[in-house]
Amino acid sequence: MSRPSDGQDIEKGNVDMTRNTATNDTEAGSILARRPSRIANAAPVGVLAFASTTWLSSMYNVSTRGIHTPNVVVGMALFCGGLTQLMASMWEFPRGNVFGATA
Repeated sequence: MSRPSDGQDIEKGNVDMTRNTATNDTEAGSILARRPSRIANAAPVGVLAFASTTWLSSMYNVSTRGIHTPNVVVGMALFCGGLTQLMASMWEFPRGNVFGATA
């Protein structure tokens, strides 16, 4: 398989592709590239959800300000820690970031 020349970037979709319209197949040596995604990067949302839930859980574990009931931790873990990370992973998958989708 040929390597892209200078100025072509596979990850950003800047690769020229030659397609045979009769057989709908690419010619030998060409590289298939995906189109750039219009979906924003969801990694910061996933990291924020994980970090804030972890921080709040840690504050509960050390009994900060006399908190002894886990009401806030359960709500934060379900909504922010669970639901937001699930949505962030669903946004990462169409962007082609498999690590972000599974982490």
